[in-house]
Amino acid sequence: MGHTARVGGEQPAESLQALGDRVYAIHIKDAILDASHPDAMKDGWRYVSPGEGELPLAEAVGLLKERGFDGWAVFEHEKRWHGELPEPEEAFPKYVAWMQAQDNRR
Repeated sequence: MGHTARVGGEQPAESLQALGDRVYAIHIKDAILDASHPDAMKDGWRYVSPGEGELPLAEAVGLLKERGFDGWAVFEHEKRWHGELPEPEEAFPKYVAWMQAQDNRR
């Protein structure tokens, strides 16, 4: 979900329209555009926990839920390549709490 919005400039509804009913699994990660931050990547973005960034993750999950999506939702935590990210013991519970909050939104 991060790359379609961050790199491709697509809104979730556009992505889903293009994909149709061929969505079987999603990867979730969030990011903030902040080129001045020391942890920013070359394109100016830096990864943060789901729901803490600027990507339209909640909108995308909501649209999928409206369609009856029941596939895998994979948390993409890139600690190995981005050492500044929180440890998995902190990041995974935050992801679970964020996903549970999405269940309660609709």
